[in-house]
Amino acid sequence: MSKSSYAADALPPIALGSLRRLGENIAIARVRRRESQRAWAERIGVSTPTLIRLEKGDPTVSMGAYAGALWLMSRAQALAD
Repeated sequence: MSKSSYAADALPPIALGSLRRLGENIAIARVRRRESQRAWAERIGVSTPTLIRLEKGDPTVSMGAYAGALWLMSRAQALAD
């Protein structure tokens, strides 16, 4: 179960939608590379349940985990965008 936080609860719907799309895109990229969630989680340095939450766009997942996933996709520069 994800942690609740005021910041995550106060996110505007447009920001939540963007996180969900980012999570979906990360999941698509992982599947296209034929890599398991377990393997990606290990490479990012998070647990498999955290990666699952990340792929759902959970706003309580750390920015570091999202940055690690983008790095695995060779898209780390996209974080600043």
